[in-house]
Amino acid sequence: MAFAGAGLNSFADARDAVRATELPLSICYRCPTSHLDLARQLVPHIEPRGDAPAGEVRDLTMQELLTAALPGDMIICRNTAPLIDACLQLIRVGKPARVRGRDIGKALAATIRAVNCGSVGNFLPALEVYEAEQRERLYRMHAPHGHLAALADRVAGVIAAYESAAWHSLEHFITTITGLFSDTNGGITLSTVHRAKGLEAERVFILAPELLESCEGQERNVKYVALTRAKHLLGFVHNS
Repeated sequence: MAFAGAGLNSFADARDAVRATELPLSICYRCPTSHLDLARQLVPHIEPRGDAPAGEVRDLTMQELLTAALPGDMIICRNTAPLIDACLQLIRVGKPARVRGRDIGKALAATIRAVNCGSVGNFLPALEVYEAEQRERLYRMHAPHGHLAALADRVAGVIAAYESAAWHSLEHFITTITGLFSDTNGGITLSTVHRAKGLEAERVFILAPELLESCEGQERNVKYVALTRAKHLLGFVHNS
């Protein structure tokens, strides 16, 4: 939570202040051994339970995911925009899918409304102007890098949705994009890795795994979370 001002060393500082005894949770009761082989590159002490299965790790394309994805599966990604694109593609092939996080949908809708454009046809150029103005405002405020990254991800998500169909009005666009997001279970769940903390599924697919390649600071934790959500199949979905 450093993006929100939390100290990265606060837990260690509290431990040291009270001279606490460490009892590490080194055994993972969720993941198969093949998944933990990957996770140990980030957390070397993690161990599988005694009867852990081997599990399965697969690489697949987006087209293969559209065919393979089933209700109950979880699809996760570092960023929001690829999730929106994947959700719309799944819906187009007749598969029930929702992106986790109603507040994300509300934030995207608010962004669309904030863009000053005369018609839906002029939306993308107006969005470009809006992003530039907001980025400049954040620079002037000396905002943390996380705020700039959030703006870029939000705008990319709006673009992914806009380019998925021909919209006859901005309200039609807003209603549709808001409807993609839900916090209820059912169908195929798409989620950012951050929102997938504490969740699990038999089959988990990671979109755009290259977005997790940074292994510095908090990003190590994000990648670790992504690698440890699946109970059986862990899939890496590549663009081609």
